[in-house]
Amino acid sequence: MLMTSISLCAQTPSFRSDGYKWSLSYTNSVMLPFFLDYNGIDTSHGYMLNSRHYFGGGCGFYMVPSSKFDFPTILHAFAEYKTYWHDGDSTPISGLKLGYARGVHPDCYVSAVELEPNVGWNWAAKKGYGLSLCLGAKMHLGKEVVTFANPLWLSIMPTLSIGIEF
Repeated sequence: MLMTSISLCAQTPSFRSDGYKWSLSYTNSVMLPFFLDYNGIDTSHGYMLNSRHYFGGGCGFYMVPSSKFDFPTILHAFAEYKTYWHDGDSTPISGLKLGYARGVHPDCYVSAVELEPNVGWNWAAKKGYGLSLCLGAKMHLGKEVVTFANPLWLSIMPTLSIGIEF
Protein backbone atom coordinates (compact mmCIF):
# COMPACT_ATOMS: atom_id res chain seq x y z
CA MET A 1 0.00 0.00 0.00
CA LEU A 2 2.78 2.45 0.85
CA MET A 3 4.57 1.76 -2.45
CA THR A 4 1.37 2.48 -4.38
CA SER A 5 1.02 5.88 -2.68
CA ILE A 6 4.62 6.84 -3.43
CA SER A 7 4.20 5.78 -7.05
CA LEU A 8 1.06 7.89 -7.50
CA CYS A 9 2.65 11.01 -5.98
CA ALA A 10 5.78 10.70 -8.12
CA GLN A 11 3.82 10.78 -11.38
CA THR A 12 2.78 14.38 -11.95
CA PRO A 13 0.99 14.69 -15.29
CA SER A 14 2.46 17.12 -17.77
CA PHE A 15 0.29 19.99 -18.93
CA ARG A 16 0.85 18.47 -22.39
CA SER A 17 -0.81 15.15 -21.50
CA ASP A 18 -3.90 14.06 -23.44
CA GLY A 19 -7.18 15.74 -22.60
CA TYR A 20 -8.87 19.10 -22.18
CA LYS A 21 -6.54 22.12 -22.04
CA TRP A 22 -6.97 25.88 -22.09
CA SER A 23 -4.80 28.95 -22.36
CA LEU A 24 -4.88 32.69 -21.75
CA SER A 25 -2.68 35.05 -23.80
CA TYR A 26 -1.81 38.72 -23.98
CA THR A 27 -1.27 39.89 -27.56
CA ASN A 28 0.32 42.98 -29.05
CA SER A 29 -0.24 43.60 -32.78
CA VAL A 30 0.69 46.40 -35.14
CA MET A 31 -1.72 47.05 -38.01
CA LEU A 32 0.20 47.77 -41.20
CA PRO A 33 0.49 50.06 -43.13
CA PHE A 34 -1.04 52.43 -40.52
CA PHE A 35 1.21 51.36 -37.62
CA LEU A 36 -1.69 51.19 -35.16
CA ASP A 37 -0.71 49.44 -31.92
CA TYR A 38 -3.43 46.97 -30.84
CA ASN A 39 -3.37 45.17 -27.44
CA GLY A 40 -5.61 42.24 -26.65
CA ILE A 41 -6.50 39.12 -24.70
CA ASP A 42 -7.25 35.69 -26.18
CA THR A 43 -8.42 32.47 -24.60
CA SER A 44 -8.38 29.07 -26.27
CA HIS A 45 -10.02 25.84 -25.11
CA GLY A 46 -9.44 22.48 -26.71
CA TYR A 47 -7.99 19.02 -26.61
CA MET A 48 -4.41 17.71 -26.57
CA LEU A 49 -4.57 14.78 -28.99
CA ASN A 50 -1.19 13.59 -27.70
CA SER A 51 1.88 15.32 -26.22
CA ARG A 52 2.57 17.17 -29.48
CA HIS A 53 -0.77 18.14 -31.08
CA TYR A 54 -3.46 20.53 -29.80
CA PHE A 55 -6.74 21.40 -31.52
CA GLY A 56 -9.22 23.86 -30.08
CA GLY A 57 -11.20 27.03 -30.47
CA GLY A 58 -11.17 30.39 -28.83
CA CYS A 59 -12.18 34.00 -28.73
CA GLY A 60 -10.74 37.33 -27.74
CA PHE A 61 -10.51 41.01 -28.46
CA TYR A 62 -7.90 43.60 -29.37
CA MET A 63 -8.06 47.38 -29.23
CA VAL A 64 -6.00 50.56 -29.53
CA PRO A 65 -5.52 51.48 -25.84
CA SER A 66 -5.26 55.24 -26.28
CA SER A 67 -5.48 57.38 -29.36
CA LYS A 68 -6.64 60.77 -30.48
CA PHE A 69 -8.60 58.92 -33.19
CA ASP A 70 -11.60 56.68 -32.59
CA PHE A 71 -10.55 53.14 -33.60
CA PRO A 72 -12.84 50.15 -33.10
CA THR A 73 -12.32 47.29 -30.71
CA ILE A 74 -12.05 44.05 -32.69
CA LEU A 75 -13.76 40.88 -31.42
CA HIS A 76 -12.75 37.56 -32.93
CA ALA A 77 -13.50 33.84 -32.71
CA PHE A 78 -11.15 31.21 -34.11
CA ALA A 79 -10.24 27.55 -34.52
CA GLU A 80 -6.65 26.76 -33.54
CA TYR A 81 -4.13 24.04 -34.28
CA LYS A 82 -0.80 23.97 -32.43
CA THR A 83 2.10 21.55 -32.61
CA TYR A 84 4.92 21.11 -30.08
CA TRP A 85 8.04 19.99 -31.95
CA HIS A 86 9.60 17.96 -29.10
CA ASP A 87 8.39 16.13 -25.99
CA GLY A 88 10.79 17.90 -23.61
CA ASP A 89 10.05 20.68 -21.12
CA SER A 90 11.35 23.33 -23.53
CA THR A 91 10.36 23.11 -27.19
CA PRO A 92 9.70 25.15 -30.31
CA ILE A 93 6.02 25.40 -31.27
CA SER A 94 4.10 26.44 -34.35
CA GLY A 95 0.44 26.97 -34.95
CA LEU A 96 -2.35 28.30 -37.10
CA LYS A 97 -5.55 30.16 -36.19
CA LEU A 98 -8.44 30.58 -38.61
CA GLY A 99 -11.45 32.64 -37.66
CA TYR A 100 -13.78 35.59 -38.02
CA ALA A 101 -13.16 39.16 -36.77
CA ARG A 102 -15.68 41.97 -36.38
CA GLY A 103 -15.22 45.63 -35.47
CA VAL A 104 -17.36 46.80 -32.55
CA HIS A 105 -18.08 50.51 -32.82
CA PRO A 106 -21.19 52.58 -33.66
CA ASP A 107 -19.56 53.85 -36.88
CA CYS A 108 -17.69 50.66 -37.80
CA TYR A 109 -19.26 48.03 -40.02
CA VAL A 110 -16.23 45.90 -40.78
CA SER A 111 -15.99 42.11 -40.77
CA ALA A 112 -13.11 39.92 -41.88
CA VAL A 113 -11.79 36.40 -42.23
CA GLU A 114 -8.72 36.11 -40.02
CA LEU A 115 -5.71 33.82 -40.57
CA GLU A 116 -2.77 33.79 -38.15
CA PRO A 117 0.25 31.52 -38.61
CA ASN A 118 2.69 31.68 -35.69
CA VAL A 119 5.93 30.22 -34.35
CA GLY A 120 7.46 30.43 -30.92
CA TRP A 121 8.76 28.65 -27.85
CA ASN A 122 7.05 26.83 -25.00
CA TRP A 123 8.37 26.07 -21.52
CA ALA A 124 6.75 23.52 -19.20
CA ALA A 125 6.59 24.52 -15.54
CA LYS A 126 6.66 22.03 -12.67
CA LYS A 127 3.14 22.84 -11.43
CA GLY A 128 1.21 21.53 -14.45
CA TYR A 129 1.18 24.62 -16.64
CA GLY A 130 3.26 26.02 -19.46
CA LEU A 131 4.44 29.40 -20.69
CA SER A 132 4.67 30.37 -24.34
CA LEU A 133 6.12 33.22 -26.38
CA CYS A 134 5.06 33.42 -30.05
CA LEU A 135 5.49 35.64 -33.08
CA GLY A 136 2.75 35.60 -35.67
CA ALA A 137 1.10 37.52 -38.47
CA LYS A 138 -2.66 38.19 -38.29
CA MET A 139 -3.97 38.56 -41.81
CA HIS A 140 -7.46 39.91 -42.43
CA LEU A 141 -9.41 39.75 -45.65
CA GLY A 142 -12.49 41.78 -45.03
CA LYS A 143 -15.18 44.03 -46.29
CA GLU A 144 -17.01 47.12 -45.16
CA VAL A 145 -20.58 45.82 -45.00
CA VAL A 146 -22.80 48.92 -45.22
CA THR A 147 -21.73 51.34 -47.94
CA PHE A 148 -19.35 48.99 -49.83
CA ALA A 149 -17.24 52.09 -50.61
CA ASN A 150 -14.14 49.91 -50.24
CA PRO A 151 -15.63 46.42 -50.63
CA LEU A 152 -12.50 44.30 -50.03
CA TRP A 153 -9.36 45.03 -48.06
CA LEU A 154 -6.37 43.14 -46.71
CA SER A 155 -4.47 43.96 -43.53
CA ILE A 156 -1.44 42.33 -41.98
CA MET A 157 -0.66 42.63 -38.27
CA PRO A 158 2.69 41.32 -36.95
CA THR A 159 1.81 39.92 -33.51
CA LEU A 160 3.67 39.08 -30.30
CA SER A 161 1.81 36.75 -27.92
CA ILE A 162 2.71 35.83 -24.34
CA GLY A 163 0.59 33.08 -22.84
CA ILE A 164 0.03 30.66 -20.01
CA GLU A 165 -1.32 27.17 -20.77
CA PHE A 166 -3.16 24.89 -18.37
